[in-house]
Amino acid sequence: MNDDWFGVSVAPAGDGLAVIGAQFDAAAATNSGIAHLFSQATPTLAIVPVSSDQATLSWTPDFPGFVLQETDTLAPANWTISASGYTNPIGVPTSKPLRSFRLIKP
Repeated sequence: MNDDWFGVSVAPAGDGLAVIGAQFDAAAATNSGIAHLFSQATPTLAIVPVSSDQATLSWTPDFPGFVLQETDTLAPANWTISASGYTNPIGVPTSKPLRSFRLIKP
């Protein structure tokens, strides 16, 4: 594995994707090499006020598998899955106390 030459070739593949080569990968026991496809793209969370008591949370691009979490405090953080979970976009009331949101891929 140390002699695979992983990273000897790297190429962008569009939309946040990259192909990384390992010239001598021995996965097939032949040192024939392999290409790995990696995605570094992550969604961006946006919060847009809709009215004085409502906001919309959305993320783009809408990658599958990301879940919205929220917490009332960051010290220490107590992240829980938001009631909306995987729904994109969602409406949230702004009348509640301060909350923080994040996207994770469990």
